[in-house]
Amino acid sequence: MNKDRISVYEDILQIYIKHTNVDLVTTYSFFKQAKICLRFLVAVHRNFLQGLFSIPEFKRILWNKKWFYIIHPNNYETLEQVKKSFSNGRFVSTYRLVDDPELCVLPFYSQVLHVWRFPFIFYGLHKKYKKNCWDAFHIIFSSVGLYESALDILKTYKPEVIVFANDHSPTTRALLLAARQSNIPTVYIPHANVTDFFPPLAFDLSLLEGNRMKAVYERCGITDSHIELIGSVKADRYLARKNNSSSVNRIGICTNQFDEISMVREVIAAITKLFPAITLQFRSHPSDQRDFGIAELFPQVRISNAFRESAMDFILQEDMIIAGDSSIHLEAAYVNVLPCYYKFNQSDFLDNDYYGFVKAGLCFEQKDKNALLRFIEKNTVKKENVSSVVVDYNAAIGSSYEGKSTLEAVKYIHQLISREKALPSFKN
Repeated sequence: MNKDRISVYEDILQIYIKHTNVDLVTTYSFFKQAKICLRFLVAVHRNFLQGLFSIPEFKRILWNKKWFYIIHPNNYETLEQVKKSFSNGRFVSTYRLVDDPELCVLPFYSQVLHVWRFPFIFYGLHKKYKKNCWDAFHIIFSSVGLYESALDILKTYKPEVIVFANDHSPTTRALLLAARQSNIPTVYIPHANVTDFFPPLAFDLSLLEGNRMKAVYERCGITDSHIELIGSVKADRYLARKNNSSSVNRIGICTNQFDEISMVREVIAAITKLFPAITLQFRSHPSDQRDFGIAELFPQVRISNAFRESAMDFILQEDMIIAGDSSIHLEAAYVNVLPCYYKFNQSDFLDNDYYGFVKAGLCFEQKDKNALLRFIEKNTVKKENVSSVVVDYNAAIGSSYEGKSTLEAVKYIHQLISREKALPSFKN
């Protein structure tokens, strides 16, 4: 197997094989991983057969259009307004994840033709990353062929530009590397805050939210990507609706897939008992398929459906949000909703203050349940303020383009496409 191809998959899989404590569940047994791989083989064969009959229709929809690639509802929320500014913009994904009739699922069906590469790619990666590759066996297996299939897709449909909201998932990396190889310009608009574990920026144009995000990416590695600080496109339509409440009467509890159900229930029980006048809402992460049983145990608590209600629409209904390691703290701070950091788990899987929000003074950490309850009680009298810290995260706040980050994004995308502005390039 060509060493260059091994390097391609090292890039595609880097967050899984280089950093074992990021996004990767390492407790899967061999049989569990084998089952996942088998399901993948069945699905990819089915997609291959279906895709053979779809090429003419795909070509009509996708040919020479501006693609907005999404892998998650949060990506859709981030890019939705930017995409609306382009008459020939098309949402594309690897599967149907939002209720949008215009979303086009990219035909990665030729991936099945490249499964034979797996033993060689796994061997090449294993020589360098050892045990990490066994932990990520099922992810490596299901990623082989993505790059080759992405090359086929881009050769067939030739998009004018591809705009991404994620920079580290395997399908994203495969499509990005294929775009570079195919001389197709790429743009990155992050859907959430970032960490030091993310790959170095590899897009032609990176439209970051603020100086703190830029500093994180500078620590991630050297980049030739052209960077502009435009603020948060997701926050544009909400900045005019900032929370003006002087006290906390409504609280939103947000969880991620690493949080313990028992700890979440314990906190909700305590809040509903001690603060019966407070309106409480619960929202789990869209990727978390567990049933927390909140509706059955606490019928007075409203449940927010992350697939039907955007994060910002949820946040704007609150005076305070309580969450562990989540970018929702930053989104809350943008609209003057009090962010409270509380870990709903006792695991060391993620570092405390994973995003650095507590250290930066953006949100208030409560180390145990009693401290959390005291903090709530204090803020029912007078709510804390974090507005002075937000500017470093969102370059648009206080600027001439506050609330107009979407227009800034559209402007720079037009400049990239028309070559009005000389941008560094990764093209081979």
